[in-house]
Amino acid sequence: MNRAALYRQLGGHHWKNGIRDHLKQTYPRQRTIIASYFNGWNYVIEDTPNNSQYLQLKTFHINYNNNNIDFDSHNFEKQLNQYIDTNPLSVLNVRTSSPI
Repeated sequence: MNRAALYRQLGGHHWKNGIRDHLKQTYPRQRTIIASYFNGWNYVIEDTPNNSQYLQLKTFHINYNNNNIDFDSHNFEKQLNQYIDTNPLSVLNVRTSSPI
């Protein structure tokens, strides 16, 4: 599977809605999780480091079982954010786009 296919795995309308939600936050903005699936695929939006005028759309995979993340837990989003913050991730796809 090529990287473009990974990006298209989540429909463009999901990314657009996520960007809209992300931009509604006050700065500094928190990471916006667009979608997380039980099989470990995650799609997030973050501000580009040191430049809040550009966004990074990221696609990556996390093995929840190996990393003690409970997908069905009520605090799954907190667990996922903590993992992303404390572990270097192999990001499969990063697209930087201007929000304007």
